[in-house]
Amino acid sequence: NDEGLGLIPTKLDFKKPFHIDFLVKQLNYRAQHLTMELLIKATGLSKNPQQKVLDTTAGVGTDAYLMASAGAKVTMLERHRIMYVLLCDALARLQHKKSIDISLYNQDASKYIENHGSQFDIIYLDPMYMPRQKKVRALKSMEILKALVGPDEDYQALLEVALAQKNKRIVIKRPYDDNPIIKPSYSYAAKDTRFDVYRT
Repeated sequence: NDEGLGLIPTKLDFKKPFHIDFLVKQLNYRAQHLTMELLIKATGLSKNPQQKVLDTTAGVGTDAYLMASAGAKVTMLERHRIMYVLLCDALARLQHKKSIDISLYNQDASKYIENHGSQFDIIYLDPMYMPRQKKVRALKSMEILKALVGPDEDYQALLEVALAQKNKRIVIKRPYDDNPIIKPSYSYAAKDTRFDVYRT
């Protein structure tokens, strides 16, 4: 429709199509106040914004958009074909309005890291989990991801592949009270989210 390509899951109670939209007011407010974003601090983009970032689990693309808004050159990976197509549509609408450096590939993250990981300064992982925060937009996007993709049960293997890369900053987003699989170099924590940082 006029809002772009949308999805109506037949098994979820959605009254209108779900769109990925990088141009909504809430997201653009966050992009204009990046000093408040723990993601930007954890990735080091607050001090050195012009870095190459590989977002291995793009999802609905919010974190990639924020990192690119900080000045990074971001490559998104999304292995699920439907999410990839929704992201393609949203990215085309975004880049028609704004000049921003984001690219997108429909590829398996582990294989991509093994072949191209050396090209990036930062490797970012955001395995899917349902947020405790009761924000309707966040919950709807998580419902979509859960219905389509399911849990990222292989994220430990993906983290290990990322950690095998040398001279990188690896950042993984997890629930605040989740026990880390591998002890991080340090962490940035908020009320319900934690960013574990590894320096390889």
